[in-house]
Amino acid sequence: MITAAAGYHIPSRTSRHRGAQNNHTCAPQPGCGADQFRLLPGETLAAVLANYAEVARRTDELVASLPSLNAGHPLPKAPWFEPGASWSARQVLLHIITETAQHAGHADIIRESLDGAKSMG
Repeated sequence: MITAAAGYHIPSRTSRHRGAQNNHTCAPQPGCGADQFRLLPGETLAAVLANYAEVARRTDELVASLPSLNAGHPLPKAPWFEPGASWSARQVLLHIITETAQHAGHADIIRESLDGAKSMG
C-alpha cells in the first residue's frame, strides 16, 4: 500500500504544500488553495518545516517497507486521473521528485528576481 505517498502531490510555504500533498491531506477540498502557500495566524516556519520533515520520515519508512517499487496502489478519485487508474510506488516516487524539483525551480525564479543572482549560467 502506498497511502502516505499517494497524495503525490520543498523553504516556507512550499514545504506546507508538499507536506500536505505527500500526507494525502490536500485532495480537492476546501482549504487546499492559496492559503497553503502562506503562513496563517498562529503558524510558524519552524512548525511547517517540522511537518514536512515528519511527512518525509513517514514516506521513507513506507518505501522501506514495500516489497518492491513495482507495488501498486489505486489513485484517488480526481478529475485529472483516469477512473480506476493506479500507479506503482516507483511512479509515485518519480512524481514526488518531479514536483519537488518544479517547486524548487519556482522558488529559485522568485529569488533571482529579487536578488538578481543567477545560480546557473
